[in-house]
Amino acid sequence: MNPLRFLIIDDSRTIRLTLRKILEGLNNEDIEVEETDSGETALALFQQTNPSVVFLDIELGKKDGNAVLRELLSVAPEAKVILATSAQPTDDRVTDAIGQGAFGLIRKPLRRDEIARVLGEIEHEARRTRRVQ
Repeated sequence: MNPLRFLIIDDSRTIRLTLRKILEGLNNEDIEVEETDSGETALALFQQTNPSVVFLDIELGKKDGNAVLRELLSVAPEAKVILATSAQPTDDRVTDAIGQGAFGLIRKPLRRDEIARVLGEIEHEARRTRRVQ
């Protein structure tokens, strides 16, 4: 079976490390986790690794999360991109990202149960889509 692949795009090393540990603790099967602290390198790493799920900080440095999201979805409209942010769900950047096609939102500080919830939603959608096909 192919490993689950995750890509973490966040400018905080602490957040990347925390999310990696949570993902490794949630999954009994093989997983691969790649990460970058930069919106500038995100698209290339995305294309190189072909992740199952992307965790994207909306508040990156030079290139913000919405710009990165547009790039990712332009090459892979089916990509499962989860916003990981401390911004409020009503923040314009968040509502714009959801409108563009982000799959969901988890709030910082990161919580294991929230990450498990959103991954469960992705799995549920994948099963439903397989049944329809």
